[in-house]
Order: sequence, then C-alpha cells, then structure tokens
Amino acid sequence: MDADLAHLNRVISQHDLAGLHYLTADGYFSKVKCVDGVVALKLDLISKLRRDADARYLDAGPYAGRGAPRRYAGKVDWTDRDPAVFSGVASPDPDLLLETAVVYVPRLRRRVRVVVVMHRRTQRSALLFSTALDLDPVPLYRYYTARFQSEFRFRDSQQFAGLTHGQARRTDALTFPVNASLTAVSLSKPHAVRPLGHLPTPGSMASLVRRCFNEHFLKKILAYLAQGQTLRENSPEYETLGNYGIIQPVAA
Repeated sequence: MDADLAHLNRVISQHDLAGLHYLTADGYFSKVKCVDGVVALKLDLISKLRRDADARYLDAGPYAGRGAPRRYAGKVDWTDRDPAVFSGVASPDPDLLLETAVVYVPRLRRRVRVVVVMHRRTQRSALLFSTALDLDPVPLYRYYTARFQSEFRFRDSQQFAGLTHGQARRTDALTFPVNASLTAVSLSKPHAVRPLGHLPTPGSMASLVRRCFNEHFLKKILAYLAQGQTLRENSPEYETLGNYGIIQPVAA
C-alpha cells in the first residue's frame, strides 16, 4: 500500500494532475491506510465495500442534554435497510435499483456516502462508497463502472496483444512492448467502429482479431486464385494455404 500511495503521489505531481477530484479503485483499496492516503492527496476515493461490511447509522435524534451527544444509531443491516435513512434514486440501468445514504464505517474510521446497487432479478447487491459525502449517487455509480472497463483492456492485452510475452528485464526495455500492447487494444476500438459506424455492444477483441485474420486470409486466397481462377487440392498452392498461420507444417 505504501508503494501504491507513493506512486500515486509521484504521478499526480509529475503529470500536473492536481485538478483531479476523484480516484476510483477496486475493493482491495477500501482500507483505512489507503483512504487516509488518498484524502491526504486532496482526492476523494470511490471504491467498493464487502457486502457484509460493518457500518453504523448516524444519529439524528435530539440531544438529551447530558453527556456527549450520541453519534450513531445502530448497526446497518444491509438486507433490511432503514427506509427512513436509505433513499432510492433514479437508476441509469433499468435492471438495477440504487439506494444511498451517509453512514459511518468503523473500519475506515470515517463517514462515507454509500450506494447500494441491487439487481432486480437476481437480488444480488454491491456496496459502492465515496469519501465525498456530497457526491451524487448516480455519478458515483457511473465512475465505478467506468473504472472496471480498464480491467478489460488489460485482459485483452494479455490474451490478444502479447502484453506478457516480453522477455526483457530492464524497466526501459519493458516500457515499449507494454505501451505497444495497450495501444494496440486502445486502437482496436475505432477500428471496430469503422465498418459499423458505432461501437459494438458489447465489444469483442476476439471477434476483431478473427475478423482481421479472415480478411487477411481471404486476400491470400484471392492472390493465389488470380492466376488461373482455380485451385487443385494436390497443388503446392493448396498446401501453402492449408498451412498458412500454423506453427508446424501439416501435410494434407
């Protein structure tokens, strides 16, 4: 965690990112050390809590007049939330229900804005939170779901763009193949938009790779057929096409 926070501090200072307001991270970073470190950098964290996370309602009752004011009003039961505290909001996805409230999380030692995301059909839920108490719950949900798209970029880079194929050991030697792999995946998006006029939903890197291969393969076949407009199965050209793109040649 110390290395992550040091890297974040270095990136913000070196790339003039002081204008950022929110940092989105997965549930691994919902730890008090990370939350305090991010807030110290004048950012608000958007992350995810466990579905059984310990939380407390904030006490809104009148002061009894004796002793310290009561700050909390009981533990939050995520399966039976208090409707007087959790308010529903208009969901951008018709399959999801969104409810939000400000609660105290002892694990993080602070109040947070929580958004409960529940699927209407399966009733499965997720707990998103932000240290920005005044953040609207819909942008909070959108920011977190947008963050998850980066996971697909790394997955596609590993599976289709050779992200893990580099054998170099020096940092400067690794920089180029990593950047090239991630750039190739990023450039695949406008390539997928070109024939359709819009981005396929959902996009598939596997389909794009297969499409590019098929186009290249068809050009290869047409180049061989252009001479005599025919191709015999016992000809050398047939063997060449049959073994095109494989690791070891195989006889028909």
